[in-house]
Amino acid sequence: MSCMNDFDLQQTDVPVGISVIEASAGTGKTWTIAHLVPRLLVDGVVNNIGEILLVTFTEDAARELGDRTRRQLATLVACHDQGVQPKPTEPGIALLLERLATLDDEARIAAKVRLRLALEESDQLWVSTIHAFCKRVLAAEPFLCGLSAAVELIPDDSEIRADAVKDTWRADIGCDPVLAAAASVGEWSVKQDLTSWQEVTRRSETRFEPDPTSLAAARQTIVESIVAVQNQRDGLLAIKAIAQRDGIRLNRSGEAAERELERWHGLLMGMNPEHHAADLFEITTKLADGTSWFSRRSRAGKAACKEVAELPVVRAATEFTTEIKRLTWAWTKHVCDASQKRLELTLRRKNAITYSGLIARLHASLCREGNRGVLARRLATRWRVGLIDESQDTDGRQLEIFQA
Repeated sequence: MSCMNDFDLQQTDVPVGISVIEASAGTGKTWTIAHLVPRLLVDGVVNNIGEILLVTFTEDAARELGDRTRRQLATLVACHDQGVQPKPTEPGIALLLERLATLDDEARIAAKVRLRLALEESDQLWVSTIHAFCKRVLAAEPFLCGLSAAVELIPDDSEIRADAVKDTWRADIGCDPVLAAAASVGEWSVKQDLTSWQEVTRRSETRFEPDPTSLAAARQTIVESIVAVQNQRDGLLAIKAIAQRDGIRLNRSGEAAERELERWHGLLMGMNPEHHAADLFEITTKLADGTSWFSRRSRAGKAACKEVAELPVVRAATEFTTEIKRLTWAWTKHVCDASQKRLELTLRRKNAITYSGLIARLHASLCREGNRGVLARRLATRWRVGLIDESQDTDGRQLEIFQA
């Protein structure tokens, strides 16, 4: 990739390959692209205007870019044919006329023919958003892109995305007491999972950091952390003894917990984490907050808090809360991956593609799949030059489409 410094419409050579014109907003990137089209015709880089592809990132911008390019082309042809100088507000046209004048007679005649023909066929200039470009290619070459004929475009995929997340919840949480309890303690929600999935798929380079462990492994660790609390259940009786010492005051939550400690001790002894996860998770979560039950206004209260914090059962309960966060992270990764697979299966069944999936499908076809070479050659034959406006908004996957 080359970067052009001090780009000059008349003097700067446009190298083969990918080049970038970097400039601040409002300094002329779109102006340059609108003038590069007639320059490419003047230089004979393209023989007709249909060999040029213009891409931008909103439909309004695409219409404006197309209109500006066609106006510049019409102005250039009119000024040359009439032998007049352009208005002072058209310095780009003056530069293009100078470039025409430097050509020898044969080259200048050929350039004039190309310009006039381009003006007559200006409707063949393809100016679109990246999504519209992908849609056109997929419609023109469905088999090379791994699609069947007459594939349906679903503009709004919000409903089938929501269904994919809900199906994942039903399949993986609905029949699993441990994950169901974790979802309650961790305050998981379908809405939040859908938002996370959308964030992950919005930009192809998004990654989970740190990389979460598998859901199965994180689930097993949670079960083991509950067993660790159960093994230290006699610590609950120690907490009760501390709470009953002279000079120790409990707040309201502490008083309520102190009344439950003996019952919790019995439950921890007799319950299977695989079958009674909801009750065990609730008890363990409260134990992790055990130091907050004691008033710290007195020296005895402060000492009691410190003593409770050091109890193995409280340390095990605190570790459980940490593992819940890790399990939540593993679940988020899992629900994104599983929902994506469900979405893709649904689309195959419907013979459909979503608006947001247009870029992903063309990228896969051009960069990974077996027909990528044939497809790339066909597109290179169809469009010899591609100009991208607002290229700072082009993510890695979109750039690779044009590099292919």
